[in-house]
Amino acid sequence: MLNNSLLHIDNLTVQVHTHRGVAEPVHGFDLALQRGETLGLIGESGSGKTMAMLAVMGLLPRNAQAFGSVRFHGKELLALDAAGWRQVRGGQIGMVFQEPMTALNPLQRVGDQVAEGVRLHRGLDAAAAREQAMAWLDRVGIDRASERWRDYPHQFSGGQRQRIVLASALACQPEILIADEPTTALDSTVQAQMLRLLQDLVEAEGLALILISHDLALVAHHVQRLCVLYAGRVMEHGSSTALFDHAAHPYTRALLAARPKLGLPRGQRLTSIPGRMPDLYAPPPGCRFADRCPIVQEACRVAEPPEQVLPGDGQPAHCVRCLFPQEGSHG
Repeated sequence: MLNNSLLHIDNLTVQVHTHRGVAEPVHGFDLALQRGETLGLIGESGSGKTMAMLAVMGLLPRNAQAFGSVRFHGKELLALDAAGWRQVRGGQIGMVFQEPMTALNPLQRVGDQVAEGVRLHRGLDAAAAREQAMAWLDRVGIDRASERWRDYPHQFSGGQRQRIVLASALACQPEILIADEPTTALDSTVQAQMLRLLQDLVEAEGLALILISHDLALVAHHVQRLCVLYAGRVMEHGSSTALFDHAAHPYTRALLAARPKLGLPRGQRLTSIPGRMPDLYAPPPGCRFADRCPIVQEACRVAEPPEQVLPGDGQPAHCVRCLFPQEGSHG
């Protein structure tokens, strides 16, 4: 099954070299993604979500290096040269970056920016590429796209700019779309609209979606599978229903407990996760979450817990990297 995956990541590790030494923001990351499948990558800032996907896109910073295997249609991406990456990036795997204002060129009309990728990857002439760009701007919800394609990024709201970045990523009709925190800095209504739009486009186009977010509760209802990362390690993964309703890892449960809830008394502090992530230049020998875990035991600090499959007949399997997984609803 894994050999037939659209995207198959095996033991991906990213090393970053700095004046302090070598850090590993991603360690032993595995992933198999099928055509039309939707996956959420969840975790706090610094958990390794974006860095793992930058490795998939061949966009790591110069002081970073990826090891392991990333295969797309069976082709090893980590072995590609610059020309090979240019063929895959944008044309076959698209990415929506977290901050649309930095992803868009402020000096170019938005229509020209959407059309540029179409010309490069699909070989259309300028007029045909512009027509396709306007069609995609209209499809993602830009009103009067036939007129507004001439406008510049600063003339659009944050939510509209995010839609333009999405149009740019989808115009080349990639097989995989990676969306990195596409709802950041948007109000709750626009967040819901953006996630529904992504869902609709995935269903209509049949592409695979990887949705990166720190908000498990926000994403859970919009993807089929969830993968929870902490300090570069996958802590828990399985169907979105299994993780949302029966989270087993203390970190996953802490993420769910930290989400804002309607009806809280005015002035009541939100639940937070105490402590901070371990130093990735010198990670602890045991579980990386041990210092922040409410149920930590001495065995947790001795060696890193192996991944185990939890009982149940659900597909995909519900897996957790914890010696003492918790049972039942998270509440």
